[in-house]
Amino acid sequence: MMKSLFGGIRVHETLTNVVIPSFDSKLLNPVIFTSTKAKNDEYMDALLSDVIIGSSSPPLAYPPHYFNICTSHQVCREFNLFDGAVISNNPTLVAVTEMIKEVKESIGHVVHHSRLRVLSLGTGAGEEAGYEAKGYKWGITDYYNLSHVFDEDYTSLNSLISDTANDRMVELYSHLLLDKSNFLRIQVDTLSSSEANFANGTKANLMHLGETAQELLNQNLTSFDPSTCRFVPERCHYSGDSLKKSVITEGKLMVPWVRLDGREWDELALFLLGPSVDRIMPPTMVAARDEEEGNS
Repeated sequence: MMKSLFGGIRVHETLTNVVIPSFDSKLLNPVIFTSTKAKNDEYMDALLSDVIIGSSSPPLAYPPHYFNICTSHQVCREFNLFDGAVISNNPTLVAVTEMIKEVKESIGHVVHHSRLRVLSLGTGAGEEAGYEAKGYKWGITDYYNLSHVFDEDYTSLNSLISDTANDRMVELYSHLLLDKSNFLRIQVDTLSSSEANFANGTKANLMHLGETAQELLNQNLTSFDPSTCRFVPERCHYSGDSLKKSVITEGKLMVPWVRLDGREWDELALFLLGPSVDRIMPPTMVAARDEEEGNS
């Protein structure tokens, strides 16, 4: 399906700059594909479909994805890729790190991470209950959930440690690194085990997940509290209409820009947009940008 959707599009041809982490199961090394690398290194300019398939192939669920890339000099390199979460369960930090490095190479100086604005879109998580230490005598079968395989609402201790704890730390690190006003995380963590099962690709479940996402946009905004590692409601309301207006206008992706000293267009924001800025911004936003540049 990915090959039919993306055809022969390669990483260097993406309209906006991308960072896609993966893990090579043969070399036992992380592989991070980026737009900048693809433009300068033929070995990293893979078909976008191959990168997406490899980066979304979790161990135990799907085999690693194999493909090779041959340069113009007919020198080939093979890839055996697993899900990027194997080495990077925190895509926000990977994106921020890569962006700071690429911006430095582009404009010649380091940009502080506080100037980056991040919109983090989650894929949904199940609602899980914790366990009290007293009253439980954990054995190997309980730890790996082997004795509860027919209870879909049961969460193993192994899952709590490997998944839930990691998710909490991702939120904690992101909020410690980025200013609250520059980091927006959109995530639903109340899915049932059936809804959250990535192998459940039925039409009914996909439709229901779409409805759940729409409902989420109409709920009050919550913020992460590092002291409790929980999300708490904000006093203000952040409706889905406001979010869609700030991200998508007239059916096109709009990346909000930032300004320096009140009037100057931020070169970092323009770098994030890439060379296709006029193709990404709606005409009205491009006109507003041009008008302010003319008055500055």
